Amino acid sequence: MPRLRPLAAAVATLVLSGACASPQHVPPAASPTAAGAATTAGSPATGALGQAIAASRRLSSYAFATTLAVGSSTTRISGAVVQPDELTYTLTTGGRSEQVVRLLGATYVRTVPGHWKRLPKAQPASDPVQALITVLSGITGPTTSVVVGETVVAGILPPPVAQAAGLLPAGASRTVRVAVSVTIDPAHQVTRLQVVLPVSVRGRVLQAVQTTTFSRFDSVPPITVPSG
Repeated sequence: MPRLRPLAAAVATLVLSGACASPQHVPPAASPTAAGAATTAGSPATGALGQAIAASRRLSSYAFATTLAVGSSTTRISGAVVQPDELTYTLTTGGRSEQVVRLLGATYVRTVPGHWKRLPKAQPASDPVQALITVLSGITGPTTSVVVGETVVAGILPPPVAQAAGLLPAGASRTVRVAVSVTIDPAHQVTRLQVVLPVSVRGRVLQAVQTTTFSRFDSVPPITVPSG
């Protein structure tokens, strides 16, 4: 079963790529509910996911914000991507914030409120949407609900797919139950992804809830060299 530290690292993997309880006791990813929400199974969910994958692949830019909550511990990452090679984000955990800007051939970092410095070796700008597409393509047993004009698809992510998306560390148990919920707007863009799974924290089994929102589709300006 994943432990807290590897899972926190996996937040960055998903966003920037972007011990034990029985998995069957982990509830599915929470999804919005409303009186009168229509729920279907099978092809409607598959069709919604397929349209979301196609829309995601066409994106030229977008913003994202991820929160990982485990007990009283919270890690946050927020930033933006401009295709094909521009990424900026801020990671906040334990009361400390770090900012990163990755451009073609250059990477800049700083601890807030410190000064920016350029790393000797550039790090490639990963694309969170690629990890998102891996998740969308791998959801099993999906069901759909229509809530306030948006489609919510919920299902289970097989551990190998969760590992490929960076949600589980290599070597994690193949019995871990990873529940996901995806919110898709009328333009077929994914606006919210929630992942729920059990983690071990100092011998206690807690529920980790990772929520990522996506916005500003095709409207983020070019990311430039930071100053200061």
